[in-house]
Amino acid sequence: MKTVYKEYLTERFIDLDRVSQKQVCEAQDIVRGKIGVIIGDYTILDCYLCVVCGNNPSTTFITIRNKNDTDLAVYIDGYFMDTISGDIVQLI
Repeated sequence: MKTVYKEYLTERFIDLDRVSQKQVCEAQDIVRGKIGVIIGDYTILDCYLCVVCGNNPSTTFITIRNKNDTDLAVYIDGYFMDTISGDIVQLI
């Protein structure tokens, strides 16, 4: 899954604080080699990892989005959670 950085407070990975950088690296490791997610009974392909760069973990958002830029899952404490139900999503 490719990673796209979006500008919020900063646009560059190097400008993130160390905790945010660690979270982004963990999320990238989880999605490496994956192409989509399974949410409930639906399989959604052609997804990407979106990082909205803030200046600390509270303002940095890591999500999986589909090709229409809809947030499907959000990264929380080492897991990607469905944005609607809050359940852990399965990556494929």
